[in-house]
Amino acid sequence: MTAFNVAAKALNGKTDRSVCLRVKPNKTSQSIRRLMAGDQLQVIAAGKTWDKVVDLTTGQTGYVASAYMAPV
Repeated sequence: MTAFNVAAKALNGKTDRSVCLRVKPNKTSQSIRRLMAGDQLQVIAAGKTWDKVVDLTTGQTGYVASAYMAPV
């Protein structure tokens, strides 16, 4: 799969505009860090609801809910 860059985005009218980079692909998994809108990620494996990504700021690998990302 070709990797591409994405950015964290707000969803459902929320103003928080941040999303967790997680250790495992589920919302109860430990958070690695909060991603803010505009943080750059590289998708290395796309899934139905969760994508495995590399945080380009820290180099850490984790999972982000697909619904909270948008192509740059």
